[in-house]
Parts: sequence; C-alpha cells; structure tokens
Amino acid sequence: MSAFATFAAITAISTGLKMYGQAQQNAQQVTNLRAQASEYRASAAENLAFAREQAGLYMQTGAENARAIEFRGAELLMQEQIAGQRRIGSIRARAGSSGASVNVGTPANVQIAQAFANDYNQRMIDYNTRYEAARTRLEAKNKAKMELRRGQLAYTQLMRRAALADQGAGQVAGARDLQLFSTLLGGAADFGQLYYRFNQLDDTPTEP
Repeated sequence: MSAFATFAAITAISTGLKMYGQAQQNAQQVTNLRAQASEYRASAAENLAFAREQAGLYMQTGAENARAIEFRGAELLMQEQIAGQRRIGSIRARAGSSGASVNVGTPANVQIAQAFANDYNQRMIDYNTRYEAARTRLEAKNKAKMELRRGQLAYTQLMRRAALADQGAGQVAGARDLQLFSTLLGGAADFGQLYYRFNQLDDTPTEP
C-alpha cells in the first residue's frame, strides 16, 4: 500500500470515528434531556397531587375542629341556661323565705335583672361559639387555598422546565446532522490537503 493510501485510510477512519463519537454523544444528550423532562413532569404531578391532598386535610381538620367548638358551645349554653334558672330560683326562694311577695316590688325587679343577665350570658356564649367555629373554618380554608396555590405554582414551574428540556432535546437532535456534516467536511478538507501535499511531492524534480 502506498504512503498516500495509508494516510488517506487513516484520515477516513479518523473522520469516521469522530463522526461516530459525535453521533453517540448527541444521542446521549438527547436521551438525558428527555429523561430530565419526564422527571420534571412526574415531579410536577406529584407536587400537585400532594398539594391537593394537603388542602383536603386542612379543610377536613378545620371542619372537625369547628364542629368540636360548636358541640362544646352547645354544652356551655345548656349549662348556662340551667345555671340561670337556678339563680332565678334562688332569688325567689330567698324572697319567699323572708315573707315578701316574689312577683312584685324588689324581688320581681331582681328577677327581671337576673333574667336579662342570663340572656346576655347565653347570647355571648352563642356568639363566641359561632365566631370561633367560623374563624376555624376560615383559617382552614385559607391554609388550603395557600397550599393549592403553592402546588399550582410548583406544577407550573416544573412543567416549564420540562418544556425547556424537551426543547433542548429537539435542538440537540436537530443539530446532529449539521454537526456530522461539518465533521465530514473537515475530514474532506484534511483529505484534500493530504492529496495536495502528496502531489507536490510527486511534482518535485529528482536529481539524475
């Protein structure tokens, strides 16, 4: 085999190996980017599902706590109603034991005042119960809302990253042919230079 053929074969093999390596590297980059996009999508779905689950738990816990407050308020209201009746009964008993009429004069006025006080106490218990129950439900609703917003924001960000990774994979895959063609042109240029140099050597006059 002539020197030119040997060098030409080496150039062709070198160019072929370089193109093969570039093709493999390009394929690996595309695979990695697509795998990354899949991971982003899976993570986005998991984040959103978790946020929805947490929001549901917040609402459930809030509703349970509010019902417990209402139940306790109903107990307190019943206890206050019984206590109020006992206070009025005690006033009537004291007035009766003193020989005074329980339905006129001072005993009657004291009973009316006590009835107003009892009514006020019961109204306050009912108001506080309603207020605390409503506040508990509202806090749970706000926490659930914030959790859903956080999950939606994370979902959007991760899906954008997935789209960028897909876009990158497409760009890398699209650039493969151009990159390989550029390497092929480089190999052809090397072969042309080699051919020119050997021609120059052949054209060099030899001494007799």
